[in-house]
Amino acid sequence: MAFKEIITERIEKLLKEVESLKKGSEHGQVRSEEYQQQCAKWIYEAERVVNLVEPDPENRRRKVAKEYTEGPIDYYNNLLYGLRFDIGFGYISTISERAYRKALDNFLDYAKVHLIEGNIRVSGAIAGVVFEDCLRRVSSKAGIYEEGHKLGSLLIRDLVSLHKFSETKARLARIAVQVRTKAILTQCDGFNEKEVGVAIDFTRELISDYFDTVTMFACGQLRIAVTEVVRVC
Repeated sequence: MAFKEIITERIEKLLKEVESLKKGSEHGQVRSEEYQQQCAKWIYEAERVVNLVEPDPENRRRKVAKEYTEGPIDYYNNLLYGLRFDIGFGYISTISERAYRKALDNFLDYAKVHLIEGNIRVSGAIAGVVFEDCLRRVSSKAGIYEEGHKLGSLLIRDLVSLHKFSETKARLARIAVQVRTKAILTQCDGFNEKEVGVAIDFTRELISDYFDTVTMFACGQLRIAVTEVVRVC
């Protein structure tokens, strides 16, 4: 199940549950221990869902909800209604994209630090993995199926033919492919500092230019791949 469907399902469940809590309040059950436990559980679950989608406690949506509501149940109920409405307009996709791009940026920052410190083996390994993930996603978005395509020349050639890559981009991509190939073959001692730097910078360019919709699942998959290649190198 996709992230959007999971969040939507949990929001719908919480919005149904809060109605029964409101009825309990109307009928004088507020003082009962069971009712208090139900409220505490609902608030905990609602907070988890909201934090997944809106992790910043100082963002505008939260500030407005806090200003016009009384108590935590009313506050989270207001937020959940707003999120349910926005999901239909692609808000969750935006959140997923932001999370994935943040993960990519973090890995590339990590690679850059290692490059500056002279640890070219680790830097090249990370840069190669992140580049491959980006290139394959760009290719998929362009309608290029991976079957029968290796990472290098064929994908890049097709991206050029579809006017997704200029010749300059293609040249930089081929340099980044060399970095990734060395990582795959565990030839980490053969990394060239300049080539690794190109791979990092070009991958940042790919992220900036081509990414719009990705999945939270992709973050975990990329993290596993980076961890494994760093271990090998």
